Order: sequence, then C-alpha cells, then structure tokens
Amino acid sequence: MSSIHKHTAPGKVIKHHRAISILGPDGTLMSAGTKAGYTTADNNVLDNALNTGHDANIEVISAVSVDKSARTITFTTADSLGSNVFDSATGGVLTQGLHALLDGHRLDIISTADGDNTTTTTLPDHVAGNAAVLKNFSPSAQGRLIQHSTKGVATNGADKLWLTLYDSTSGSPTVSVCVYQYAFGVWSRHKLYNRGAHTTTTSNFANATFTADSAHRSYVIPIQGADRIFLLTSADDNDLIVGAAVSWN
Repeated sequence: MSSIHKHTAPGKVIKHHRAISILGPDGTLMSAGTKAGYTTADNNVLDNALNTGHDANIEVISAVSVDKSARTITFTTADSLGSNVFDSATGGVLTQGLHALLDGHRLDIISTADGDNTTTTTLPDHVAGNAAVLKNFSPSAQGRLIQHSTKGVATNGADKLWLTLYDSTSGSPTVSVCVYQYAFGVWSRHKLYNRGAHTTTTSNFANATFTADSAHRSYVIPIQGADRIFLLTSADDNDLIVGAAVSWN
C-alpha cells in the first residue's frame, strides 16, 4: 500500500476529490484469508483479532542533542510516564510541544539505546536540507516524544470510509470498523448513530459491523477524520473479500 497512507503524520491532511483505496492500488480487493486471485490479508489491517485500548508510546523529553553533520537528533526521555518506553522501538516517532519545525512531522528512528532512554532519529527534510535553518536549529528540551500505533491504515483525515464486502459461500462473516485517534492513542470500536427510541445515550449508537453474503454490497461510513482504521473480521475466512477506500467532503 502507498506510503502516503501509512505514514502521514497528525495534522498533515492530503485530500483527493474521489475515493481512493487504502488496501493497495485502486482495484485492490483483499481476502480475509488466502483466496486465490485476491490480495492476501495484511493482518495489521484486516484480521480477526485486535486488542482495543491504549496503543501508543509516550514519554516526556528531558534532553535533546542535534548532530548537524549527521543531520540527526537524539532524544533523552524521562521515566515519568513509563519505564524505558522506547527500548527497541522501530519505525517513526513524533514530537509534541518541542519545536515548531519538528512537531507533527514523522522522524524515522535510526537507533535506540535500551535502558539508557535515548532515541536517535532523522531530521525532517525542511530542516536537514536547508543549511541556513540547520545552522541555527537548537531546540530546548521540552514536550513529549510519541510513537503512535502502527496497526491499521492511515486515512489522512478522511471524512468517509467506503467498504465493499462479498462472501461467495454466504457464510455470513462480519467486518467491524475500529478507529484510532492520535488525540487519544486508543483503538476502539467505531460506533454509528442508531435511530430509534432509546433510554440511554449509549444505546443510541451501535457498532459499525457489517455482514457479508453472496451479494456484493457497499457501505459509506462516516469516520469524521479518524486517523487510522482497522477492519476486524469474525473469522479468517478465505471466501470473505473486502475492499476499502476513503474520501473527503
């Protein structure tokens, strides 16, 4: 799948005028198992298991060191929110409240020193590639270092999720939409407003769960800028075929 969907940082919204696939190139349909002729399920996006709840590494930044010749930055984090939070971390991190030139931009992890609470990352191109900016770049230690969940797929702040489902055997497997918000660092079941007379506010909302059968069915689901989505299936069913795309108002 395109890196535009995997790695867009919070607040960096890239809009398109039509729905675009988030499972791969346009035209991609994914089997919940390994059905021939379809893309094999990526278990980070489509699977029958997801631990809902908190899924983010967050820690206070206690020291910062910029290596201008290597164009890297090393963060030392305090053990105030956890213990050795970034030990063996890979992928990318974000800063929050550190410096305007860094906050919200993905920083690729180069190395971590386990037990030492140091994490070395790349600098973003607009700092590393601008000699004048780099020369004067000297951030003070403040704010937090964050690594959000790498499960699911980024939506780039989309307003709607388009879901198409098909099951050739009419086995009635289900697909539930789960969402992740950078604001919370939590995976949760997506809820949709359920019209009708209810006695509590909670019962006004139902899980965004859809059943597949032998008819090709498509659904348009409001996700209102959810940062990442995960499609939770009732089973690893080879005959369950799923397509997913996002669009913006």
